[in-house]
Amino acid sequence: MTVPREHLLITDPEHDREHLLAGRAAAARHTISPRISLITASDVDVDTLRDHPAVLGIFTDRVPHHLIELLDADEQLFVQAWLLRREPKRRSGDGASWDAEGFEPPDP
Repeated sequence: MTVPREHLLITDPEHDREHLLAGRAAAARHTISPRISLITASDVDVDTLRDHPAVLGIFTDRVPHHLIELLDADEQLFVQAWLLRREPKRRSGDGASWDAEGFEPPDP
């Protein structure tokens, strides 16, 4: 048995997502819209879910551009943010002293 991981599930909004996940070890952790959910599922359940006609895709790190274009603006924004979650953060001054050159220390 594989360890459950987070996946982005994109479904046809006309289908009942709860019915789709019923009886599986997969669980919706967060529902973003009628067609997008974050689920926790094992690789075995993901393989089974992919075969369901209501499922447009299940992803862990990349989402095809043609599928993103089918989403509305809010859904696209969420998917883009979700995809960036593992990108290295670039923060100016990260790890520098409070009074490093070019930065102001916080107010007392």
